Amino acid sequence: MNVITPIPPRVLVDTSQARIVVENIPDRPGTAAAIFSTLAEAGIAVDLILENYARDGRTTLTFTLPETQRHKAFELVQRGLEALGGQVLMHGPSAKLKVAVDHGATPVIAARLFQVLAGAEINIDMISTAESEVSVVIAPADADRAVALVRAAFAGA
Repeated sequence: MNVITPIPPRVLVDTSQARIVVENIPDRPGTAAAIFSTLAEAGIAVDLILENYARDGRTTLTFTLPETQRHKAFELVQRGLEALGGQVLMHGPSAKLKVAVDHGATPVIAARLFQVLAGAEINIDMISTAESEVSVVIAPADADRAVALVRAAFAGA
């Protein structure tokens, strides 16, 4: 008889991230390309990217990047918005907490992760999922506590 023993999820944190929010930009083809092409040409590595619900032909993009590139990215996006319209909000340092799991377990992992963070009153700024991982962006001040709580919650999972 083959018994499959689940491997506990791996919990990783990156506290060297920053988050930038670009608001009130046109919701049309080419807007994201204009913003992220400029960053790519400058060698700025963007990590998580989210586009929010569009309203009245305008939308919001939020993305994370290395904290060391935040100011340069802010300036480049700000210049690009002269043609597009909109505004850049710089939220500054962020921490990305990632829970990596075996194939197919992300719905259960996501729910448990969100419950643990909510129980500790740790706010989630961004959420991203993939087939084998769930990532959240949180305040850097909460990173160490979040890692300890999440690891404890998944111990023996």
